[in-house]
Amino acid sequence: QAEDGIRDHCVTGVQTCALPISSAVIRLTGPASVAEGQSASYTVNLDGTGLGAGSSINLTLESVGGSASKGSDFSALLWNALKPAAGVTLKGFSTAANGAVSVTAQASSDLAANAQLLSFAFDITSDAISEGDETLQVRLSSDSTTVSTGTITTTIADASVQIGRAHV
Repeated sequence: QAEDGIRDHCVTGVQTCALPISSAVIRLTGPASVAEGQSASYTVNLDGTGLGAGSSINLTLESVGGSASKGSDFSALLWNALKPAAGVTLKGFSTAANGAVSVTAQASSDLAANAQLLSFAFDITSDAISEGDETLQVRLSSDSTTVSTGTITTTIADASVQIGRAHV
């Protein structure tokens, strides 16, 4: 990182360019728990800072299984699930081999401190298998700004266990 607030940014096969380093801080929010058959909803927000019109933040989101399995216990996070908040444009979507989704969020107007940048949700699979509660993680990272809360662990409440408890 240079003293003038510019970070060198290289992309394989592309010329080197300089990108301004954002002084914004971002955080991930989401549920501590969700039941099978429901959707898990998350947001990416500014954290105590604003973002000026025209400023951008590069971010990457990834859903990974803890004890839950992507594909059988919950749907993979897809780029088209990302929804921009008011005053934000999303561009430059890419999906890595591991399913991580990268995008640039650009402020089309000045955003106040703690403003939402984007939201997304994915489905939690309902099944008849009694497997107990399981966990998944959603991770946020950025190569252009600071991330204050980058991991949310969500417990998937097993519907078959809840039903079994109700009959006890």
